Formats: sequence, C-alpha cells, structure tokens
Amino acid sequence: MRLGLFSPAWPGEDVPNGIVSAVANLKAGLEEVGHHAVVLAEGREPATDCIRLPPQAPASLGARILRRFRSPHAELKDMAAALARAASQAAAERAIDGFLVEETYGWGGLMQPHLAVPVVPVLHGPWFLHQTLQSTDATGDEDRRRIAIEGVALRAAAGVSAPSRDVLDQTVAYYQLPESLPRAVIPNAIVAGRGVEFDALTERERCTLLFVGRFDRHKGGDVMLEAFAHLVAGGADAYLTFVGPDRGCETPGRGRVSLAEALAALPGEARARIDVRGPLPREEVARLRRRHPIAVVASRYENLNYTLLETLAVGAAPICTAVGGPKQVLRDGETGLLVPPEDPQALAAACRALLDDPERVRRIGAAARREALSVFAPAAVARQTVSFVEECRDALARRRR
Repeated sequence: MRLGLFSPAWPGEDVPNGIVSAVANLKAGLEEVGHHAVVLAEGREPATDCIRLPPQAPASLGARILRRFRSPHAELKDMAAALARAASQAAAERAIDGFLVEETYGWGGLMQPHLAVPVVPVLHGPWFLHQTLQSTDATGDEDRRRIAIEGVALRAAAGVSAPSRDVLDQTVAYYQLPESLPRAVIPNAIVAGRGVEFDALTERERCTLLFVGRFDRHKGGDVMLEAFAHLVAGGADAYLTFVGPDRGCETPGRGRVSLAEALAALPGEARARIDVRGPLPREEVARLRRRHPIAVVASRYENLNYTLLETLAVGAAPICTAVGGPKQVLRDGETGLLVPPEDPQALAAACRALLDDPERVRRIGAAARREALSVFAPAAVARQTVSFVEECRDALARRRR
C-alpha cells in the first residue's frame, strides 16, 4: 500500500510540531513493513519523498472584496478543492491508495468528495477540545465556525482515527458521528534511539527536572513553575530546565502573563535554579532528554503528546497530569507517575518522591522504555494504520454504491 501523508512542514527537523513528528515516524514504520509513504507539504524546497503543495498566494484586492460577501465555509471548500486537486495529481502520479490528514479546518472531509481513494482525518487536536485550552475566554464566532466545519467534514470523510481513546470518544459524542463511520484508536509512533545516560550524569543533572512545552495555558507552564517553587521552598535540592517558546499564559483575573513575568514573580531561590532554554531544534531537545532522568508534563489536557512519548523512548521517568491519552497510557507507579491537573502541590510532591529515590527513577524509566519499544514502535503503528485504511476504503466503496 502507498499512503499520502499530509504534514504542516517537511522534513521539519527544526519544527517543534507533533504532527510533523507523527508523520515522520509513521513514514519510517510503513517503509519498515514493506509499504510506502509520500508526504504532501506546503513549501518550495525539492525532496524526493515529498510532493510540494503550492503555497497560498496573497489574495488580490478583488478577491479580498469578494471574500466579505462569502461565508468562511465557502473559502474553506475552495481551499479543500485546491488541496484535492494536488492530492488527485499525486494519487495518479504515485499510485496512492489513501490519504491521512490532520482534522484542522476539516480539510480531509471536505476533500473526500473530490477523491476516489479514502481520506482519513487523524484527530491530533479537534478545535472543540483545544480552543478552551488556549484561552480562558469564551468561544468566539470564528471558533464556533471552525468547530462546526470540522464536524461537517468528519462526517464526510472515509473514516476517522485518533491517537487516544479519550479524544476519539469525545469527538464521536460531541459531533454525534454515525455508527457506520469507521473509527479507530491508533497511537502515535515513536522511534526509540539512545536512552538516558544514567551512569554519565553529573550530581546536578541527577536532581534536574526537564519540562518541554510552550509556556501557555494548555501546556501548564504556569503550573510547572508554581510546583517548582513549592519544591524548592520545601527544601529539595532541585533544578529545572525549561524548554519551549513563550506564548504567554492566560490566567483568570490576570490576563496574559509572559514567561519573564511569571519567573519574576517566583521567590529568588527558585528562580535562580531554573534554566530557561527557549525553543530548540529537535536534536538539541533529544540531547537534553538523555541528560535528564526525570521529565514533567503539566498539561491541562493532552491527546497523546510527543513530549510524553519522547520521555518514554529515552527511558526517563515521566511525571504527567492524569488527562486524556497520558492517563490511558501510563501505569501509575510503574511506567510513570500521574498527578491531577492544575495541582502544583501534588506535582511538587511527585517530583520530590522521584528526586529522593534514584533507583525508582531507573526502574520506572526502564519500564517506560520497554513500553515505547513495543506499543509505540513505528512498525506496529504502521500495520494498524494500513489495516484501518483498508477498512475505510471498503466502507467508502459501500457508501458510494
């Protein structure tokens, strides 16, 4: 089977994006088990394994005036038709049997009527779930339109998959998707490379926590900082490496707070123990993971995030909020520690428990790595994907008859 995989960027080594990681790892898995993948991504750089989608040109004055009298749905349908033309050409030239595309703006479902092969949206971040994680404000008109369009498109697709059961179940219930629509839980894949270099760690590295994620409300960077302040105030000899861009974190009654402002509000002793690295290329993040035995995920919600999967893959001990996919994946006390979301004191207590017990850290990290090598291996995920696309192809044929 030959699959077309839509990606926001390619090859994207310097793009901190979970969808790019998912596409890269699935592509590797497909090739490992004897199938093929072609990536479709916007851009101009040539690549033998990628079909470049034409970049969106700036709208002319006439087009901008016309846009004022058209619905956003009409524009999205036009864009979907353009993507479908590129996909149709790719299907003809490369003999592609089906496409996997993120659910954003409903591209996949809106493309399906234009294509003979199945288009399967993969639920990386449906907006009805993720919009509320970005802001404390109520959903606006643009958000409601996007949410509605994504729902219409999911109904039109050949099938729908999600990396976690929680996201799939919430999406099916929210949009009341029909029972006849094929659906599957297929995890994101992760390549397990070099593990944590426990025996080579310095004393300071052994007591340093790693946080990788945007500083925003979704990823819980504010909760991480507050938990770390509790940890240091309690006498722990701990340090924190904070990696990720500063998007600002919205908090009730305070508006949007920057990372610098949040750090300035911390006690001086805690602030002095935090190393802020900002956004980093993937290779640098991977190097840091091998030098940090404990990694923290403080998100208010997650699907099945690569921050967690990369932690499992290197054999670090994860401390993660008990939400969404992570709650279903981690076995508390065995492959990681689970804590309630938005609970800095519980997070601090979990960090202290591992910092005080290095052997437990090694034991949890080893179990986590075994999990990554089996459940999330690219070859295993690729086989599940191929099987589901075949199911969607048959269902689409029945629907069209």
